[in-house]
Amino acid sequence: MEGGMSTLYAAFSYGTTALLTVGLATLAVATVRAAGRNEADHRFLRAIREIETGNNPRAIGIDGEFTAYQFTRETWRDYTNIDPVEALRNPLIADGVAEDHLEFIRRQLRRAGLEASYYNAALAWNAGIGATIRGEARPTQHDYAKRVIHLMEAFRK
Repeated sequence: MEGGMSTLYAAFSYGTTALLTVGLATLAVATVRAAGRNEADHRFLRAIREIETGNNPRAIGIDGEFTAYQFTRETWRDYTNIDPVEALRNPLIADGVAEDHLEFIRRQLRRAGLEASYYNAALAWNAGIGATIRGEARPTQHDYAKRVIHLMEAFRK
């Protein structure tokens, strides 16, 4: 372009969210739920968001966790190379990462011979998959899992 800026357009799919990059901004253009997603999964992730941050998609924790799900940078990088700042601008990006993280937790629980229940998934979300598998989650982390299950039930009504 003569005398002006060119705009880069790139479309790509991330997890269950189709994204469009326009220049430096990433816009969610569609959310496509993957096969196997169900209402209970959505209630689970809603409960996680509510407990972690009161469902604040732009929350930043005291240790640098971010989004409504309070991901650490390490967990975030396990699933995407999208800049976390983009997730603070667009919550659908974090939703896709959360869905992928839930599936990872379920696979690890099954691989360890544990039930991939929502309780165990919530426990792993808070305590970590290793502590959950080894049976080393603290009482406060079990309380967290119980709160997730309670909220899931409340969201059903």
